[in-house]
Amino acid sequence: MYLNFAVATVFLGLISMNAFGIEEDEEGKKRRHAAKLATVNQFEPVVDIHNSPVILEHPTVPVSTAKSIAKLKRLKSEGAARESTLRKWHAAHGRTYPERFAGD
Repeated sequence: MYLNFAVATVFLGLISMNAFGIEEDEEGKKRRHAAKLATVNQFEPVVDIHNSPVILEHPTVPVSTAKSIAKLKRLKSEGAARESTLRKWHAAHGRTYPERFAGD
């Protein structure tokens, strides 16, 4: 009988200690309240930037296919020239030029 009483007392003591540990203090409430104020409002109004007056005042001019292809060729030749310059610099300093992946 004393064993059952001792086990019950220990069990109730553990439950009360657990409840005491869960109890909040005033500083915890203040911190949690301040954190709630810093959260982002998910219901902010959506702004359509594509139809704003600033964008509609200055429409973009569509580029022709020939101009686009010419620009791509120019950029490709500039990239090749820059890569050859870097290869020469690495070779002059006795270093190996880092190889690029096939998709780069």
